[in-house]
Amino acid sequence: MQNQVHLLLVLTDHTLDLVEQQFGDFNSQIFAITKAHHTVYAICDKWPEEPIPDLNEFDGIIFSGSAAMLDEDKPWMRASIQLMLQAIKKEIPLLGICFGHQLLGKACQALVGPNPLGRALGSRQITVIKKNDPLLRNIPFQFWAQTSHRDVVLSQSPHFEVLAQAPHDPFHIIKAGKNAYGVQFHPEWNINIMKIYLETRKSAFDNEWGEKATEKQLANSKTSDEASSILSRFVDICRQKNHHDNEK
Repeated sequence: MQNQVHLLLVLTDHTLDLVEQQFGDFNSQIFAITKAHHTVYAICDKWPEEPIPDLNEFDGIIFSGSAAMLDEDKPWMRASIQLMLQAIKKEIPLLGICFGHQLLGKACQALVGPNPLGRALGSRQITVIKKNDPLLRNIPFQFWAQTSHRDVVLSQSPHFEVLAQAPHDPFHIIKAGKNAYGVQFHPEWNINIMKIYLETRKSAFDNEWGEKATEKQLANSKTSDEASSILSRFVDICRQKNHHDNEK
């Protein structure tokens, strides 16, 4: 059952106020889909005032998205990377979302920084290149996902493999070790959340991509059930790891 899985959600930021009013913060959006038992640790607010929870108490870890950028090099960002490295070493399933994905890239010694192709905002089509992985098994070869980011993983690393790509990003889903994943999109977002982000960031997006760029993205917004299924698939990976460990 879902509640047999205990997840640690590391909040690296908080969602937009308007989104939180309607859909809750990142943790509420994520666990509305997973339904798993969870503990929330807002590392961007609490570290180092409160100790980071013991990773051995959890079946899996999810790192949220953030408006922060890794070149800010804040202490909590370095702590997040160390936390990821511990999880990879302990083989605790890990999922990094958007900024969490970039943290995983950094932990794997890849370059992370502004995408030379520009800001991504809106529904984007993702192309799977490793369909046999448990995170992506039986998912369509191409599927729609919701995106909002400036930074991306910029280089390949010998410490991760690439599972999926996007037109603006060749490292859109990565895997490190046995079960640490990074997805550059937001599997927790539905089309309504995506539209709020588009409307809120209209000025910046239109300034970069031209007049009516936001209007075009709003008109082309797509539902993203396959992308959302990534969260449930990750919980299944956590459950299987838990079951395997209990059988030892």
